[in-house]
Amino acid sequence: MPTAEDIQHSLIPWLRRNSLNQIVMCNVFLKDSPFEADAIRVTKACYWHEYEIKISVADYHADFQKTAGYGKQGDAKHDLYSSDSAIVTRWGIRPKPKSFSFVVPIGLLEGIDVPAHCGIIEYGEKLTYWNVKVKRPSPTLKNATKLTPEQIFNLACKAACRINI
Repeated sequence: MPTAEDIQHSLIPWLRRNSLNQIVMCNVFLKDSPFEADAIRVTKACYWHEYEIKISVADYHADFQKTAGYGKQGDAKHDLYSSDSAIVTRWGIRPKPKSFSFVVPIGLLEGIDVPAHCGIIEYGEKLTYWNVKVKRPSPTLKNATKLTPEQIFNLACKAACRINI
């Protein structure tokens, strides 16, 4: 069984190859978002796409338990992502991705009802050159937010901190 790190080592170069002139980062919190993303891709238009790596069915189900911690009903991550509305709190609008995909080993989600707002990317050695393949494209989420210049700058600072000189 592959590890999350194995999958990430294939996913990140695949995203970079298919996302020229876009920002690709792994293990990152976007400023003003309560959720850490295993990987994100930010487009020139400043929209972002989220990728969550799951290596077991229990790990997959745990993603649906994540909450924003706003202390109100319906603040579960996937309730917010599947909603037709923006994520508004008393602190302002929270970032909502343009799309969301689970990245899983081949066959992990067979027979499991994956919500319609989620794409599926499968990982498997020798599956493709990059070992990843889109099984189900991720739909565009409604009311996705563009990242602000402040959020983009925050990502740049995080990327700079990761550079080893």
